[in-house]
Amino acid sequence: MAPGRTGVDILQAFFDVYEIMSPPFSPPDMGLQANLENSSSNTEQRSVMVSLENGNDGIRPTMSEYEGQGSGAEDLPKTGLKQFEDLEDISIVAAPGSTYGFNNGYESQARAITGLLIRHTERMRYRIAILDCGNDQSISEVRAFRAQSKYAALYYPVSCS
Repeated sequence: MAPGRTGVDILQAFFDVYEIMSPPFSPPDMGLQANLENSSSNTEQRSVMVSLENGNDGIRPTMSEYEGQGSGAEDLPKTGLKQFEDLEDISIVAAPGSTYGFNNGYESQARAITGLLIRHTERMRYRIAILDCGNDQSISEVRAFRAQSKYAALYYPVSCS
């Protein structure tokens, strides 16, 4: 959810979209919209089911998105792993699926992303990175991949081999 947005704001966006869409979509129950803002309405009156269709998962994040940017000043908020640097309660970092396609042209990105996770944990000292092995790696490749740092552990599911 976008910073500063509430659940009611997000639902309002759905109501607004219904107003501009053509059939076969039917307008939402306007009583629902009133119930969302009524503090005495019950949970059932404030419930809505929205079916999202024909979407996509977006573009796969690259190493630069994982790394992040920003100084934390108001004009440049931190993103990626950088935004975790100021949070002391984090002890485990992971990027599940970041090694998918390792032996199919994605190895350099996968190594860069796992390298970022490892450097983050080494810099923070009290964290550990959980790494995925690349798909279709041999056991010796998996062991070499794991040996990158004492601040990293390897998740080695059956699907890696």
